[in-house]
Amino acid sequence: ASRLVPSDISREIKQTEVRLESLQRLLASAEGSKFAEKLSERVACLDPRVKALAAQDAEMQSAITDTVAYLGERPACTARHMFSVLSEFLRSFSTARMKLQERLAREARQRAREANS
Repeated sequence: ASRLVPSDISREIKQTEVRLESLQRLLASAEGSKFAEKLSERVACLDPRVKALAAQDAEMQSAITDTVAYLGERPACTARHMFSVLSEFLRSFSTARMKLQERLAREARQRAREANS
């Protein structure tokens, strides 16, 4: 199974923007064609959607960059690496939290035994 990574998404969005612009130019040069008119209407509906995708992609890339900086990783690290570091951090944090809760519970039981003695 192949995996889609953020850089692949960005590349596909950029290629789609280029193809859409090219198609718009081609349709504009085919004046008088009913087919071109109808297709232009459909393409006009796609343009804002592609722009919205590009904006969401930019937000995603910004969030990844911010997270990489927060985690203290190299700015050029891949999103895949960043997510693996984040996953490892969360796993370690969860383990440390569980151990702390166990220790606090032991200490509370110990204090309760000492208070009853």
